[in-house]
Amino acid sequence: MRKSIYILFTIFLLAIAVRLFFAFQTPYFTNNDSYFHIRQIEHIRDTGFPLFNDDLSYGGRKYIFLPIFHYLLAFFALFMPILFTVKIIPAILAATTILLVYLIVKRFTKKEEVAILTAFISAFIPIFFKETINVLSLYSLTIPLTLLLLYFFMDISSKGSAMLYVLVFIIFLFTKPTIMLIIASFMIYFIIIKIESLPLGKAEMEIAIFSLIFSLWFYLLIYKNAFYNHSYAFLWHNVPIKYFTDYFQQISILQAIYQIGIIPFFCGIYIISSFMFKKKDKAMYLLISIVITTTILMWFKLIELNLALIYLSIFLILLFAKFLDIFLEYISQTKLNHYYDYIIGIIIIIFLVTSCIPSFQFAVANVATATKQYEVNTLLMLFATSPQDATILGSVDDGHFITYFSNRKTVADGNFLLIDNINERINDVDAIFTAYSKIKASELLDKYSVDYIFLSENTKQQYNLSDLRFIDEKCFDKIDEYNVTVYKNKCKVTIE
Repeated sequence: MRKSIYILFTIFLLAIAVRLFFAFQTPYFTNNDSYFHIRQIEHIRDTGFPLFNDDLSYGGRKYIFLPIFHYLLAFFALFMPILFTVKIIPAILAATTILLVYLIVKRFTKKEEVAILTAFISAFIPIFFKETINVLSLYSLTIPLTLLLLYFFMDISSKGSAMLYVLVFIIFLFTKPTIMLIIASFMIYFIIIKIESLPLGKAEMEIAIFSLIFSLWFYLLIYKNAFYNHSYAFLWHNVPIKYFTDYFQQISILQAIYQIGIIPFFCGIYIISSFMFKKKDKAMYLLISIVITTTILMWFKLIELNLALIYLSIFLILLFAKFLDIFLEYISQTKLNHYYDYIIGIIIIIFLVTSCIPSFQFAVANVATATKQYEVNTLLMLFATSPQDATILGSVDDGHFITYFSNRKTVADGNFLLIDNINERINDVDAIFTAYSKIKASELLDKYSVDYIFLSENTKQQYNLSDLRFIDEKCFDKIDEYNVTVYKNKCKVTIE
């Protein structure tokens, strides 16, 4: 037992070390949303409250979001430099999935070896690496909370587990509405249990009903304005039509396998086919219910693709643990028992090739595409030289990044909730970057009171540009000190 604990914590520390190795390759982040989170963390650290009313995003707007992740990091930011906080704490949080996978697998297999091997495999999930390496993401907290909630639900008849479930449930409520996926999975689980004529515990039913009613009431209270403003579009976060396919895209089986991992994918599918209405096992039905729910939500585009793939990865790995339990039990009863250690070694090698290598490839790519120092220098220059009420136009993918470093207003960013006429605004941004006519571009620039245009390399690639086509020296001053092109708008359109 003690040896297993040492191995488990070695895997845990190894995972943290790998994550931090990549995270500290750059002082900046890979995705734009990370800078939104940093602004919130710093605001909470300095004032004690989230920045719900933002004068900079979209030229001034209100946010609706759940701030527990930001409060957690803001607490550590009181004692640590902000860079260390936003790099180290999420890495530790993401790595706790290893410990929780171990506990869950140990609970339903009662096999130490199976739990350790599954925990090791869970340390390097390609899609989880992609979404959490050098990315400040809520997934670093929501995935451990999901596993912790599941762990306590599996022993909900115990009074201690019920109390801890409620505590984790409340924390999860204030983190991300993803908890609704788990509650929906409980409903699927109850249906399967009923079909299979298995006993359903009173505590299971009560806690699930409590979770459903309380979460529905809570989220209706929190998001009522968003629902009122956007109607059914609220379910898709008011995402503009242009970005809808990016947020809720479909994926091929081969792409899914690559991002999930070959071993968890095929072994998990085998367990689902073996247990679904064939073998009776409540723990397996619970895990299968989450896989089914995630797949249904992904099919109807009610959940972001990357989040869906992370959930499928985690729970297919837990199902793989059952496959491993059955497989190793079979091996131990045959003549292949003499090659037991070699078989374990082959499984590990296959995993290293099919999961570790893709994970490292995603991590390297994230570091390579992180914010560049010269981009930061350009925005810091604008912070120092531009009027405080200036508005900077950049692509949607640069919005939070521009706001964070320049402390100036932006026309658009990736937080679309509560923004009226979002499709019109996004189309106008596209029209400016692709315009040939100076008059048309100037009219749109005047519409949003744009003082500067930030033309990053990402924007050039997105719009297939080498430079803006409507620029002339009379109306625009070119600033190109740090290898990032910025244009100062000197002309205003007057409409008679």
